[in-house]
Amino acid sequence: MLRRNLPFRFDPRKRFSEDYLLFLTILLSGFPGFYLEATLTYLHKPPYGASGLSGKLWAMEVGELDTYLRLYREGRIPLWILMGIVPFSLAKYARRVVRSLAWRRKV
Repeated sequence: MLRRNLPFRFDPRKRFSEDYLLFLTILLSGFPGFYLEATLTYLHKPPYGASGLSGKLWAMEVGELDTYLRLYREGRIPLWILMGIVPFSLAKYARRVVRSLAWRRKV
């Protein structure tokens, strides 16, 4: 949920990771965020890579990497964070690919 008076909105040109970009931009701009430890919904769908936007794992990864690059270019994260987060993101991507392949073999 977002407050109406926040000066940030989704970038309509960005298709993957647009929500992640929005929330990181808000938090890295100094606005407070809160972690709510409560179950707000239940999801009954297969893991990453099965269908929908999450079925496009590489497109999701490119969107995430684009998010980090935008944040760096805007001066919201320093180069050393960019250099650390990109390999971490790629490692997460590799893990998702392996897990989605393993899930497909079970089905």
